[in-house]
Amino acid sequence: MLWPRAGYPPAVSKLVRSLLVVFAVALAVRVAAAVFLGIDGPARGDERGYALLAQSLAAGEGLRLQLPKEWLISYPVFGLPEPRAFRAPLLPAVLAPVAALGGGLAAMRCVSLALGAACAPLLLLAARRLLSERAAFVAALAYALWPPLVHLSLYALSEPLSMVLLLPAIGLTANKERGPCGAAIAGVLAGLAILARPAVLLSALLLAPAAGSRRRALVLGACLVATLAPWLLRNAVVVGSPVLTTNSGVTLVGANNEGAARAEVPGKWWPPEEVYPTDGNGPDLGMWGWCELTEVESNRRFASDAMTWVRSHPTDALALTGWKLVRLFDPDPRSAKPDAWWKALVGWLTLTPVLVLALLGLRDLARRPRAWQPWAAPLVGTLITALIFYGDTRMRTAADPTLLLLAAAGGMRVFGACTRRNSTEAPRSG
Repeated sequence: MLWPRAGYPPAVSKLVRSLLVVFAVALAVRVAAAVFLGIDGPARGDERGYALLAQSLAAGEGLRLQLPKEWLISYPVFGLPEPRAFRAPLLPAVLAPVAALGGGLAAMRCVSLALGAACAPLLLLAARRLLSERAAFVAALAYALWPPLVHLSLYALSEPLSMVLLLPAIGLTANKERGPCGAAIAGVLAGLAILARPAVLLSALLLAPAAGSRRRALVLGACLVATLAPWLLRNAVVVGSPVLTTNSGVTLVGANNEGAARAEVPGKWWPPEEVYPTDGNGPDLGMWGWCELTEVESNRRFASDAMTWVRSHPTDALALTGWKLVRLFDPDPRSAKPDAWWKALVGWLTLTPVLVLALLGLRDLARRPRAWQPWAAPLVGTLITALIFYGDTRMRTAADPTLLLLAAAGGMRVFGACTRRNSTEAPRSG
């Protein structure tokens, strides 16, 4: 008998109970939302590309993104190009077994739902050394109920998978006692998070200087690069350039253009058909570029057009950068979709108090900067990424756990102050 008759050690038992509670809450909320909203609707936005790539992998055809067939009329001789590196590979690879077993988009969404539910207990595990047990539990429970992540978990998107990988990478980076071995695992997980969602690139890279020692930083960085290397080498052979993806250019130009700067709500991402004037020089394949160019060449042209606009409109570009920062933390996402009012209401009710409490929690960050450094990495990385590209709720995903931890620290500070005040006033009232 390994343990006394009373059961497992109290510390382990309490942690396990906390993890189970947080996971159960996260899963229940997502299942309820999926039942209420439906999980078998048509693909939305980026979902279509991920599902097609998963099906392509399942069919043994590699990563081939089939463009809409209605465009085939315009290219009857050569047919449509099939981009090979437009999306990062990890989410299609995770969804490919589902497609191989005959599962459709609804089944893929169930995988995303489970991944999203797993994020909350992973945050609790990663934050145990940073905050008290109570504060870490409160932050994890808030993350289980966090509306942006709940919403993203209902669709086959890259954010839940990337956070399932990034959170333990942060936790291992923060745990200096694990030495180089822990740093190596953190580097692999951080690299996989990038392969799930390249938008977390800077957040993951900034974990290296937060590793605590030069040796751990070198090990973490080396393992991160080694994890990315096969994909980069594959792209060098297949598409002719060692790129992470070939959609960075269209993302950059969609966020840095005249329309985005002059819009009623500046800072949003604009699709190519709205960025380029109808003079025949725009991309005839939409966000996939120009038919006479390779996908790498189209990616470079998009990026070049964005930089040309920034250089020729420095004042507007600077103002646009400010609006991107505003949109990154705006409780109202200013969506043009029918549910915009609902998103705004939820944003004001949830993000606003978190931001206020997070400001109070900055005092704990200033008091213990080394302890907070690994958690500052995704926050700083997200800020820089948003300023370069655009700011919105999805772009903020990697920074949300840090905001919730800061809010938990701020909330504990307020709770402690109220408790002390009540304890000093109690004798007087007697």
